[in-house]
Amino acid sequence: MKSKLVLILTLVSTFLIGCKNEKSVDSLEVVQEEVIDDKFKVTLDVIVKKDDNFSIYYTEDGSIDFSKIPPIWIEVKGSEGS
Repeated sequence: MKSKLVLILTLVSTFLIGCKNEKSVDSLEVVQEEVIDDKFKVTLDVIVKKDDNFSIYYTEDGSIDFSKIPPIWIEVKGSEGS
């Protein structure tokens, strides 16, 4: 009699613990953070003997397709020393 009672209590407790109200992965909402400060700074420490133009190519989506955004051009004055 005592073993039947223990068996019934075990089954009932297993049923109550096993029936959680869990959300599936498909029903979870995706939260995207908005980038507020999208500025960046590039510093080059170079010695250029002649006047030249430098360009920086970049993308915002991580691809290697640089045709979507025009490059940033900067004119560099040449000098012999550092």
